[in-house]
Amino acid sequence: MSRLCCRVAHENNVVGDLVAFFASYLDHVISGPYPNIWRTLQNRVNGAKYAQSGPAIDGYCVGQVEGLLPCTGILLMPTQQPPKDNLTGTVLIVDDSIDAIASLADQLELEGFTAIPVNDGSTALEIIRSSPPDLVLMDVMMPGLTGMEVLQAIRDNPATAELPVILLTALDAPQDVVRGLELGASDYVTKPPQFEILVARVRTQLKIKRLQADQQRDLRQLQELDVLKNKFMRIAAHDLKSPLNNITLGVQILEQYGDELTQVDPDIQQILETIDSATTLMISIINGFLDFQAIQAGKLTLDTQPIQLNTIIKSVLQQFTPYADRKGITLQAELGKRMPKCMADPDRLMQVINNLLGNAIKFSPKGNVVIIRTCVRGSYLRVEIEDHGPGIPAEDRPLLFQEFSMLKKQPDSMEAGSGLGLSIARNLVELHDGQIGVESTVGVGSTFWFELPRKGAKK
Repeated sequence: MSRLCCRVAHENNVVGDLVAFFASYLDHVISGPYPNIWRTLQNRVNGAKYAQSGPAIDGYCVGQVEGLLPCTGILLMPTQQPPKDNLTGTVLIVDDSIDAIASLADQLELEGFTAIPVNDGSTALEIIRSSPPDLVLMDVMMPGLTGMEVLQAIRDNPATAELPVILLTALDAPQDVVRGLELGASDYVTKPPQFEILVARVRTQLKIKRLQADQQRDLRQLQELDVLKNKFMRIAAHDLKSPLNNITLGVQILEQYGDELTQVDPDIQQILETIDSATTLMISIINGFLDFQAIQAGKLTLDTQPIQLNTIIKSVLQQFTPYADRKGITLQAELGKRMPKCMADPDRLMQVINNLLGNAIKFSPKGNVVIIRTCVRGSYLRVEIEDHGPGIPAEDRPLLFQEFSMLKKQPDSMEAGSGLGLSIARNLVELHDGQIGVESTVGVGSTFWFELPRKGAKK
């Protein structure tokens, strides 16, 4: 009886003490020998309708009971107040039984909730659409709109699709539980509900709802920051390209007077080459950022046309020969004969080969050879770039084609990149319906490869 609330007719401490004694006596005398009778009395008491008329006395509430022992006023509600950290909110109770919703509303309000009782589905939907509650507690079987129909309407409306809904179902109707969960019910409670279990489930759903709201808020903030970051990077990248291009142009003009400048300072040619290399690297990094953002936004499009793969590779080799010579690297081409054409964007394809060949030269020790090959493999054209660098450890290989990935072995600072090159290459190859990969042995070297469908090949 310690968990029952006694409502007495008069606000008097002595009477309260007598009621407490009587409750303890019943608890001791009845609950032991006659547990079934005791449970029946508890259920009866917890379901009784009452009208509160006064405050609590010594842990027991004062009021007049309707429907059970009206002369003595003994009642029946949990007297403990919910812990301060318990979640509360507005609960819409939907049931065609007026007594049932009144009882549930009274009990929920004692637990700190705001209860809105309605006895038909149409009224419930009007309230949900105009002023959504924090949770809906709803009977399945009702005249007019059933609980299932109301649940379906809630889930079909984007504005209320995430609203927690707990169904009240009969013990002998498991099919209602299955149907309700299929329609998106958050939970269910069997009737007649055990109040403590019901409150625990209500609070659990409110906690889940709060966590989901927090996650959605955090996600919106991250999206806003991402938009701001991308906008800043676009502006910064475009603003940097113009002065860098001017520096490159200035270096090219000065190189025309190389002999005269060397007479002034013998190191001037080396200085100009250093400036040119640095500005070229910075422009490459900026272009990489812009390409990466275009890929992420889905705005990068291809200008595909029939091309000869070997022609593109010869052009790239010619472009990289001076760089390879400065590093003491020999470039060797092993190009397949009578290579068929493929459908590709020549500029983007050249960008992929530039990245792979540039990396091979960058990581190769002086005096080594970098080989570029082409061949046909079934319905694909394959390009391989082989170096004799340090090789790539097995634990680093899964990171190779991810954005901003930096491996343990890095070139010198002047040649360090942004960590986007291989990620962009992968995306460009995949946009061509191709595939890219690497084979590597530590201490021996690496072979990066990609394959593109030959012209006319079926996807």
